[in-house]
Amino acid sequence: MLSRAAAWSLGLALLLGGCQGSRESQLRKRAKEFYDLKVEGNWKDMYAYLDANTRRRMPRFNYVMMQTVADYLSYEISAVQIEEDVAKVKLGWKYKLIHPAALQVDEGKFAEEVRGYDQEDEWVLEDGVWNYVLKPALSPAQRAKQGEQVPVASRDFFEFLQSIQDLPPDERKRKVEEWRSQHPNLMTSAPPAGAPPTQP
Repeated sequence: MLSRAAAWSLGLALLLGGCQGSRESQLRKRAKEFYDLKVEGNWKDMYAYLDANTRRRMPRFNYVMMQTVADYLSYEISAVQIEEDVAKVKLGWKYKLIHPAALQVDEGKFAEEVRGYDQEDEWVLEDGVWNYVLKPALSPAQRAKQGEQVPVASRDFFEFLQSIQDLPPDERKRKVEEWRSQHPNLMTSAPPAGAPPTQP
């Protein structure tokens, strides 16, 4: 038979474990709602899931207007980790590029390619509700300066493609090779795993 102290300790452990399980289930439900909206392309309603700090610094209009690069097809959550009121959600995405310049490459075949990347998102518990933390994005130039290979969806590369779209095919190919040699840290092929499409 358990002593009173042992029974109390067991009850507390079960209570804390239940609370943690409840918090995780709430987070998974909230995250699924948010990511489902992203697949639907419903950026307007996604805004309500952002953390308070993000909503203070970014109006809804700005948030909606920045979502123009990719068509998000599906996702899969692989892991959830909660530390007090902060959580990490790991997931993988499948997407297609929808930037106007991408649609002009190889008669649109380039944009039809399904690509993928993995990411880790941060969520915070605010007034009992889990909210998504939108981290400020670095520009393609800033990311390249840090030595990162910037995905093909970067504004720099698309502006370059637009500038040569009227040239003959052989001349376009030559220009692309020149551009690659001048920008060794900027990719001109499919983004690698772990590299999401760059927002303009």
